[in-house]
Amino acid sequence: MSVGPFADKEMLMSFLKATKVLVLAVPVMLAGVAAGQTQRTKLFRQVRGPMREAHVDLATGVYTRGPSAHDRGGSTIADFQNLDVAGFLSVDTGGGSCRWFSSASKGAGTNQSQNASDLMSDVVFFYCSNALDVSSGGAGGSVTLGFYEGYTVFGGAPTTTAALVSLTGMPANTSQGSWLSPGAACYGLRVIFPTLVPFADGVFMGYSWQFDDRGTDGILGNTYPLLACVASCSGLAPGSVDGQGMQDLMDKFCTAPLVQSTFTFGTAMGTITSVNMEIREASDLAATNVNYNASLTPNTDLLSATKAILGTPWTVTLSRIPATVAGTLTLTLKRAKHPLPNGGVAGSPPFGRVLVAGALLTTLTGAHNGSTGSVAVGVPLEFAYCGLHFTAQARSTGGGVANIRLSSAVEATIGTF
Repeated sequence: MSVGPFADKEMLMSFLKATKVLVLAVPVMLAGVAAGQTQRTKLFRQVRGPMREAHVDLATGVYTRGPSAHDRGGSTIADFQNLDVAGFLSVDTGGGSCRWFSSASKGAGTNQSQNASDLMSDVVFFYCSNALDVSSGGAGGSVTLGFYEGYTVFGGAPTTTAALVSLTGMPANTSQGSWLSPGAACYGLRVIFPTLVPFADGVFMGYSWQFDDRGTDGILGNTYPLLACVASCSGLAPGSVDGQGMQDLMDKFCTAPLVQSTFTFGTAMGTITSVNMEIREASDLAATNVNYNASLTPNTDLLSATKAILGTPWTVTLSRIPATVAGTLTLTLKRAKHPLPNGGVAGSPPFGRVLVAGALLTTLTGAHNGSTGSVAVGVPLEFAYCGLHFTAQARSTGGGVANIRLSSAVEATIGTF
């Protein structure tokens, strides 16, 4: 791998000094004057320029710059929050060959939520990039983020991977350059997951940053993170912590050649050795399930259901009273109860009272054996369904037109437990 315009270590160091970049532990392996050279390095410098806001919905891959509305069925809560950005950037060898791992608590720190859903909905982080933006004809920035359960520094590879998120085409710069170029575009990016990601709480969790792209220097990552404070950057006395379980250490894994080490930036920037990150998850919401019927002339067929919980099967059971021969079962889901206590008048057939109203959500079909039948469907593990309120009523057949009947109904809200 060529070092580009820097033919030797002295020229590289002279450039870094001229641009006032702080250098920490810069091992350079020289196998030739211009070709075949490789570098393993950690560099950091202060942030210059404004921070911009952007969002990406991984369901569509579309980036939105500036504030953006996002449909939500419930609420979210920060279960890990380390956005105390310190004003420093850091970079390592790019091209996907180096990853940095940070260790912290999630949902178990003194200043963290006790939210129990453990369903990650979105994350926020800050970065800068010298890659050419997609809108200017470039590839944009790229990075792979990792989220792990049971990770500790010095512990090697994490035991359980919650998610690996490869981001490409990220908002970037107006010109193609590198870490060594003046100027960079900086963003706070919210990444919205298409489905909720189970991510267990614990004293030990980890996240990683993989430097995926390279700048025009041919070595260093061209999209790089802002560093955040392990202890609060403001408001807390020296030596205090901010209750996120952060450690003033990072693990570094590189390939070709293999490098595995644990490092710290020391006292050069105070207690600052962490990639910034906020992890949000669906707030705890109890699923509700209430059976109801017409108040004056109730339907004889009875409907019951399990609680509708995100990511789990929802089962609805019909009891045919009186029993008939076997037949079909159609379940109708709408947004509301019928406004009248005794429901509405049905056709002839079906016989019975109409108990659901509002917008149609969906219909589900099944069968019954004459006395009982059921329909089961998985509740999507998607945040848009969290807090969704609906009603359900069954229509069933069995033994001719005279036995096409409506059932009692169920009113439910989808929750996390």
